[in-house]
Amino acid sequence: MEKLLWLILVAVFFAGCDCKRKLNDKNISEDISEDDEKCSEGMSSLLDSSTGYIQRFMDNMFSFKKKVESKFLCFSRKNDHEPCYVTNRNFTAWNSNCCDFDPTVKTVFIIPGFKDSYAPWTRILKDALILREVCNVFIVEYGQPLETYSEALESIPKVGKQVAVFIRKLMKLKGLDLQHVHIIGHSIGAHSAGFAGKETKKKKRFVGRITGLDPAGPGFYDATPDQRLDVTDASFVDVIHSNKGCSRLEGFGSPDAVGHFDFYPNGGALQPGCLKVSEFLGEMDFGLFKSAFKYVFGTLEQSEKKNLTDLLCSHDRSYVLFTASVLNESCKFRSVQCSSWKRYVSNQCDGNEKIAMGYYADRYRYLARDGRKKFYLSTTAHPPYC
Repeated sequence: MEKLLWLILVAVFFAGCDCKRKLNDKNISEDISEDDEKCSEGMSSLLDSSTGYIQRFMDNMFSFKKKVESKFLCFSRKNDHEPCYVTNRNFTAWNSNCCDFDPTVKTVFIIPGFKDSYAPWTRILKDALILREVCNVFIVEYGQPLETYSEALESIPKVGKQVAVFIRKLMKLKGLDLQHVHIIGHSIGAHSAGFAGKETKKKKRFVGRITGLDPAGPGFYDATPDQRLDVTDASFVDVIHSNKGCSRLEGFGSPDAVGHFDFYPNGGALQPGCLKVSEFLGEMDFGLFKSAFKYVFGTLEQSEKKNLTDLLCSHDRSYVLFTASVLNESCKFRSVQCSSWKRYVSNQCDGNEKIAMGYYADRYRYLARDGRKKFYLSTTAHPPYC
């Protein structure tokens, strides 16, 4: 009976896929127009809109609601393995001296994506940051193992607000300089980073920098600036798009340019060595398809996610590239300002501004005075990727 139910869902799923292809029959990574970072009207109606029938069906099957409380894992160069666990509720009892928290240096917050709170990449990035310079790093843990994607979407503003409250407490009680704060968010975590910036902005103060690593697309295709990460959320906002698409079949990232600098490595949709989502779904067995289907609709259990590395390959490449930019200072990820991938690959932008993507992008923030910019570059499929 269970298998029959999944087969019915699969049939409906691929019916939706065909509908999408008729709406926009092009390879978003290979043939990109000047306004390539926009989705056609109606592209996400069946699977991805807030009223999508399949999404609501999956939510009713797997709904699991629980109050959101973010935990902040504090690391420093002297305390890089055993973190202090802090929440807004126990903040006043936190002895920051035990964690070697230093309010005079840069403070970085890492906000992971959907069902990714305990992912190894957050620790790898933390280690790279602490090795590169003296800084404080907080990894933000949130979410529940069984929550649906729609429930995770509802949590985004809450997580962002909790991060903002935590930052304000660091400012008031520890003397933190807000301009020394750098929030790094992946997928839905990028939008939570945006909400942290919006909340902080209410006090007429700006976070120094927000980096969005392939901000989530599903649930945000028609979002307004106050509903997602936006250029106004920090003094400097840089974004790496690695799996952009106008539906979950095309990619899990948003195509929208939302920062001062938006980077599109390899066109921003399909990364070297990775499969398209549709190709991955077409080659797997039934068991793996079931897991992939549950992930696409946000109902995958945390323990199942490790089996879907290939499905998330392009989406996850954003944090892989950012981490590589920290680890390898010589790997500059030289990016060219250009209006589209098509113009970039045809060498029509060779005379334009060239800057580094990733950790060192803020060295060029002065260029943002002339307006927002898009940058394109090519990377390799293997470390160090440049």
